[in-house]
Amino acid sequence: MIKIIESIDLHSLTQPITIEEKTVARPFEPKSKVYGKEAQRIEKSQYPELVQIVLERARPYFEQLSDTVQLTDKPSFGDIDLIAQKAEFPTEDLYREIFGENFVRAIVSENQDSVLVRIPPHGTYHVDFIHAKNPTDFETKLTYYSKGHLSRTIGIVADTAGFKYGVEGFCKRYKTQSGTDTDFLITPNLRDALRVLGYDPLDFDAIKEVDDIVRFVQSSPFFTSGAFEFRSFKKSRRQSYNQRAQERYLVDRLSQIPKQLSEQDFDKYFKELYPEEYKMYLVVLEKEKVPQERKRQPINGFVVAEIFGLDNRKDWEKIRGILDYIKNKYSKATIIDEEMKEEIRREFELN
Repeated sequence: MIKIIESIDLHSLTQPITIEEKTVARPFEPKSKVYGKEAQRIEKSQYPELVQIVLERARPYFEQLSDTVQLTDKPSFGDIDLIAQKAEFPTEDLYREIFGENFVRAIVSENQDSVLVRIPPHGTYHVDFIHAKNPTDFETKLTYYSKGHLSRTIGIVADTAGFKYGVEGFCKRYKTQSGTDTDFLITPNLRDALRVLGYDPLDFDAIKEVDDIVRFVQSSPFFTSGAFEFRSFKKSRRQSYNQRAQERYLVDRLSQIPKQLSEQDFDKYFKELYPEEYKMYLVVLEKEKVPQERKRQPINGFVVAEIFGLDNRKDWEKIRGILDYIKNKYSKATIIDEEMKEEIRREFELN
């Protein structure tokens, strides 16, 4: 096993995190849930007992069923998250059978089911059953959904390096020639895949509290504080940031750490740790190019309009002028390459 970085020994770090103090979100604030006030929050002291009650009741109905690992400093919980493996698609009738007269109702969907259930004498609670298709999918999702917003935070570092750390597993991201983002699956084992990002899985195991996540995430050679600046986020991540207090706290903390990339070769550990998968990835890239070459469209008005952002009806005179320009100057051209694009933009004063 290749060891990429020295262990950061999370719990030997007794000093507070030294970050410039700015306005930072609190790590734990109640988030509105699907059942609202109908579902009670679960106090930290109650949580293990209630989880065990639900597991004992529901486990016989699933091939595998497990609760996710929670951060030890979280004071209360809005719901119970369970990873549930079952061959058949669960239905509301299944949950009615599991919980009997204590079943209140369920919202059943493709990826997870949100169940409202009474647990006498404690109260009424929200339980999420997150679907897993098979044992591999079960382990991947158990890792991904454990330890609060750790996985989403690691995902930002992965994205910086051109990878995806998600519920499907660990992937290499690349663009096809048509510009579509595509994922090449390296491994479904998220814990082991951390090494591709320069992390030590043993340090991952040691994470217990929210500030451990801050220490851990910044230890990657691919970490840069700029990736955690709100202005760099896409719309979906901005919405998530606004809705989730713990994610806001982590992002705010990490954006204030004055640290930049210490490794520029994003595929360095991918090549070292997964050499066979890396070879397969290169083959996929090569195959992607060949069909695109064969399917390449002739240079026509539609192609010109798409490349330069023109309207086929309103800008037809400009489009015809560009086609004549290409025909006269590049009579043998079969594509409009980057050099031609720049020249045409200058010649026709296009943005």
